[in-house]
Amino acid sequence: MIQEIKNRIALFNSRVGKYKEISFEAEAIADEITQLQHYFQVPIPSDLASLYTHLGGLTPYNREMFAISIDTPKYLLESISHKNKWYRCNSLGLIDYIKFCWANDRSELEEDNYLNSQQLHSLNNNYKCFGLCRTDWDNEEADYLYFDRNGNFGTVRYHQDSISALLDDYLIPLTHKSLANETLDVMLLRIINQVEEGILAEGEMGC
Repeated sequence: MIQEIKNRIALFNSRVGKYKEISFEAEAIADEITQLQHYFQVPIPSDLASLYTHLGGLTPYNREMFAISIDTPKYLLESISHKNKWYRCNSLGLIDYIKFCWANDRSELEEDNYLNSQQLHSLNNNYKCFGLCRTDWDNEEADYLYFDRNGNFGTVRYHQDSISALLDDYLIPLTHKSLANETLDVMLLRIINQVEEGILAEGEMGC
C-alpha cells in the first residue's frame, strides 16, 4: 500500500509541475503514534499507522486549491496542546477537527445551532479526522478525511456557505450509521486522481 501511494505521488508530481507538488513530511516515531492513539480514543487503523511510520504525512506546495494534506502525528499532537484557543484542536473527532481547520470559528457547528449535544458527541466520538483535500473552491470548501470505529475510511465535504448540504448529506446520516466504505489506499488514490485532474484542467483553461 505504501509503495503504491509513493509511486502514485511521484507520477502526480511529474505531471502537475513544481508549484503543485505533494511532499512527504518527517516519518513518525513510535512514541508519537502511541501518544496520538490516546487522543484518537479508537484504534488507529493499521494502514494509517503504516503511512505515519513510512511517510509521516502529505503536504501540498499550495494548500488553497487542488491539494491534499495529511497531518503528521507531531503536528496533531502540537495542535492538541496549543495554548491559543483559536489554533487548538480540541479533539480529533469530526466536528472538532472541522472547527479546528476554521480557527475554531464556525458558529453553525456549535451546540444547539443545528446539532444537539448528543449528535455532536456521536460525530466526535465515532469519526476521527486526520487530514483534508481541496478542489476548486479554494479555502471555502474542503473534503475532510476520516475513519470510523471499524477502521473504514471516508470523506465529508463542507462548503462554508452550505450548512444544509453538510447536514443533509453527511452529518445527520452519520449520526445513524457510518458512511465510510473505503480503505485508506483506495481513498487516497481516488483523491489524488481528482486533484490531478483538477490541476491539469485548470492548466488547460489557462492556456
